[in-house]
Amino acid sequence: MTHVQTYRQATLTGKTVFELYERRLVVKGSFPLSANFERSFELGKLNPDQIKLKIRPTVTWIAMITCFLTGFVAVELVFAFDIASTIVPGVLAIYSFLALIVTIFTWKKVEYAQFCSVDYTPLFSVARSGPDAARFDEFVGAISEQIRAATNKS
Repeated sequence: MTHVQTYRQATLTGKTVFELYERRLVVKGSFPLSANFERSFELGKLNPDQIKLKIRPTVTWIAMITCFLTGFVAVELVFAFDIASTIVPGVLAIYSFLALIVTIFTWKKVEYAQFCSVDYTPLFSVARSGPDAARFDEFVGAISEQIRAATNKS
């Protein structure tokens, strides 16, 4: 097999390395603190068209909800319940502020190119994120080109 390109991505869900060969794509990755995986795809069985997606990470919504809820509870403890201690509302306010910071830093949507089988079943996605993000368009184009070439040889 002739090696064509390698693409490395890093998202909040983990790191992935895509190794594109003439007739196969090998995907290797890891999820933080949990698992490693490796999977390969025969390019002749893929659709060369990709679905473009822009997705805001789930952690953004979790952090936003946490920010509002803990902030609300801190305010309620101080004003509605007239709590004598400021430790609990203070800790909740700090927690709320930290959640706000996470929300701000993860607010930007990440662009993905999702590839499907010939019957349009989604199989894998490539993200414009990580050390090779500047080469995203080039790599996605190379995958589509290699799929077309592999499909024509089949």
